[in-house]
Amino acid sequence: MLLGMSTAPAKTNLGDQNTMAVVWYQTSAEVKTLYVQGYNVARDNLATKLATQSEKPKAIILDISYHFRY
Repeated sequence: MLLGMSTAPAKTNLGDQNTMAVVWYQTSAEVKTLYVQGYNVARDNLATKLATQSEKPKAIILDISYHFRY
Protein backbone atom coordinates (compact mmCIF):
# COMPACT_ATOMS: atom_id res chain seq x y z
CA MET A 1 0.00 0.00 0.00
CA LEU A 2 1.28 3.45 -0.89
CA LEU A 3 1.83 5.95 1.86
CA GLY A 4 -1.31 8.06 2.37
CA MET A 5 -3.49 5.84 0.18
CA SER A 6 -6.67 4.41 1.65
CA THR A 7 -8.07 1.00 0.81
CA ALA A 8 -11.62 2.23 1.47
CA PRO A 9 -13.68 2.83 -1.68
CA ALA A 10 -14.09 6.49 -2.60
CA LYS A 11 -17.53 7.99 -2.06
CA THR A 12 -19.26 8.75 -5.33
CA ASN A 13 -21.64 11.65 -5.79
CA LEU A 14 -23.88 10.42 -8.61
CA GLY A 15 -25.57 13.80 -8.90
CA ASP A 16 -22.25 15.44 -9.74
CA GLN A 17 -21.44 12.70 -12.23
CA ASN A 18 -24.83 13.16 -13.90
CA THR A 19 -24.33 16.92 -14.10
CA MET A 20 -20.88 16.50 -15.64
CA ALA A 21 -22.24 14.01 -18.18
CA VAL A 22 -25.04 16.35 -19.22
CA VAL A 23 -22.67 19.31 -19.54
CA TRP A 24 -20.28 17.23 -21.66
CA TYR A 25 -23.13 16.05 -23.87
CA GLN A 26 -24.45 19.58 -24.38
CA THR A 27 -21.05 21.15 -25.14
CA SER A 28 -19.12 18.30 -26.75
CA ALA A 29 -17.70 18.77 -30.21
CA GLU A 30 -17.69 14.97 -30.56
CA VAL A 31 -21.47 14.76 -30.11
CA LYS A 32 -22.11 17.52 -32.63
CA THR A 33 -19.72 15.85 -35.08
CA LEU A 34 -21.56 12.54 -34.75
CA TYR A 35 -24.88 14.24 -35.54
CA VAL A 36 -23.38 15.97 -38.57
CA GLN A 37 -21.78 12.71 -39.72
CA GLY A 38 -25.09 10.85 -39.36
CA TYR A 39 -26.87 13.56 -41.36
CA ASN A 40 -24.25 13.43 -44.13
CA VAL A 41 -24.43 9.63 -44.38
CA ALA A 42 -28.23 9.76 -44.58
CA ARG A 43 -28.10 12.52 -47.22
CA ASP A 44 -25.67 10.51 -49.35
CA ASN A 45 -27.72 7.33 -48.99
CA LEU A 46 -30.89 9.20 -49.95
CA ALA A 47 -29.26 10.68 -53.05
CA THR A 48 -28.10 7.20 -54.08
CA LYS A 49 -31.53 5.65 -53.54
CA LEU A 50 -33.34 8.45 -55.38
CA ALA A 51 -31.02 8.03 -58.37
CA THR A 52 -31.81 4.30 -58.55
CA GLN A 53 -34.70 3.25 -60.77
CA SER A 54 -37.42 1.24 -59.07
CA GLU A 55 -40.87 -0.09 -59.92
CA LYS A 56 -42.04 0.65 -56.39
CA PRO A 57 -42.86 4.17 -55.24
CA LYS A 58 -40.29 5.80 -53.01
CA ALA A 59 -41.12 6.90 -49.47
CA ILE A 60 -39.28 8.62 -46.66
CA ILE A 61 -40.25 7.75 -43.10
CA LEU A 62 -38.96 9.87 -40.23
CA ASP A 63 -38.98 9.18 -36.51
CA ILE A 64 -38.28 12.50 -34.83
CA SER A 65 -38.55 11.68 -31.16
CA TYR A 66 -35.45 13.28 -29.71
CA HIS A 67 -35.10 17.02 -29.17
CA PHE A 68 -31.79 18.81 -29.20
CA ARG A 69 -30.56 22.23 -30.22
CA TYR A 70 -27.38 23.73 -31.56
